[in-house]
Amino acid sequence: MNSEYFKSLDFIKGILIILVILGHVLKGKINETLSRYFIYSFHMPMFIIISGFLFNYTNFLKKRKIFINDFIKRIFIPYIIANIIYSTILNIKLLLDDKLINFLEGCFKNIIYSYYHLWYIQGLIFYIILYYILDKVCVGKYKKLIISLIISIIVYYLYFIFPRKYMVLNIFLNNFRAYNLIFFTIGVMIRSNEIEINSKNKIKGSNLLFCCLLFFINGIGGFYIKNPYIEGVLFYMSNLVLGIYLLIWSMRYKNFFLSGINYLGKESLYFYLYHVIVILIARKLFQEDYYYLVNGVGILILVYLIKKFKMISGEKL
Repeated sequence: MNSEYFKSLDFIKGILIILVILGHVLKGKINETLSRYFIYSFHMPMFIIISGFLFNYTNFLKKRKIFINDFIKRIFIPYIIANIIYSTILNIKLLLDDKLINFLEGCFKNIIYSYYHLWYIQGLIFYIILYYILDKVCVGKYKKLIISLIISIIVYYLYFIFPRKYMVLNIFLNNFRAYNLIFFTIGVMIRSNEIEINSKNKIKGSNLLFCCLLFFINGIGGFYIKNPYIEGVLFYMSNLVLGIYLLIWSMRYKNFFLSGINYLGKESLYFYLYHVIVILIARKLFQEDYYYLVNGVGILILVYLIKKFKMISGEKL
């Protein structure tokens, strides 16, 4: 399984990146807007469990230098470019007012305290390091799973419930979102066969129904419950079950392909990093009138530009 390529995962990532963009475009606070709450209840855990599955830990251990070089080229450099772009956009007024020092301070703050959606890359690096440490320290897969789950739950309640009085803790919670560690761990362990899943077995209707019920209870019920402790339980139960089922589906139908969706999934990192540029422009210039239209047109232009960039750079689409 370690060297196999799953087109079906690109399809899932394509659906997820559409939901990510939609979740960012929609107006209203997450806890006050059902559509946004529903999307946020599962989209990033699914991205992270897939990221863990695609990580290929076995190859990482064998070819660490190659992995690091590839990671820097494919992921870290686009992330740095995104940081520079967003820091400039957010602080451009200071530069135009000839306040260079204030502009540089603002950019520095945006980089230290990860802006909006950019935490994902820092989080991914953090999950890889933590998993590596756990793998070296823990004897047995169950210890890795249990410790990952404990870390995730502790950080979840620190992030969503307890007041953030200390700057260092605030930066840690915002930049790494370690409450997602368990999803990354599950993905890695399924890929490396530490958690064995037989994708050829048929999924029982009762199990699928249970998964769907959890999914909707988490995404819709959690919105109305307004109890962070219950929301936390639903968050982990629902997303662990859903994530495992999605991986089973992707392994069973690994060649599933729908060109447009798969393209978005294959290039999901670029869309994830840069789509908020469109949203920022739309918010600044079209707060009410044509806001959604401008976002729609802007995202289509972004798709075109990324496709052109890939063609010019010689990378296969």
